[in-house]
Amino acid sequence: MSDPHLQHEKLFAQRGFASVKEHDKTIIDNILKTVAKEDTLYILGDLCVGGDMTEETKAYFASIPCRVIVSLGNHDSWEKTKFFFSLGWKIVGDSEVKGDLVISHMPVHPNQLKRYKACIHGHMHEDIVMDSWYDVDRNGGIMEMPFEDRRYVNVSMEQINYTPISYDEIKERLMEAGIL
Repeated sequence: MSDPHLQHEKLFAQRGFASVKEHDKTIIDNILKTVAKEDTLYILGDLCVGGDMTEETKAYFASIPCRVIVSLGNHDSWEKTKFFFSLGWKIVGDSEVKGDLVISHMPVHPNQLKRYKACIHGHMHEDIVMDSWYDVDRNGGIMEMPFEDRRYVNVSMEQINYTPISYDEIKERLMEAGIL
């Protein structure tokens, strides 16, 4: 999962929540309903927004019962990172490789993706990575034909109904697309 953006005073309404409190509680409740103690939860950046984390936000993060690996995002400050370390979470910087997959906050450049089969990422919220092929119309003009680049799996909160999805589900999607 990526981009929970807890404490975000502007984003909660765009996401359809009545308040920051409802937004944050929904995301944490969804995490707690989904993960078990023996699981590993990847959070691909932008855990919370704003200066200092509130005690309530710290308590939310501390309540996650499983191993957590964080790929830092553009809203993750050093002060917040020190708190995540104090919880025993593993911080991997901007990306990690898991077999044929690269896991990062932002989607990697297509040239970098040539070394892997797919990229699991966040950062783009409701957007997806697109690719294009080109054709010539009957007047000799060039037409761009955009399509979703299925080598990229966006796990931003908006893409996964604010609920973590399993690594097996991601692998299944990639197998259905013929990527794995």
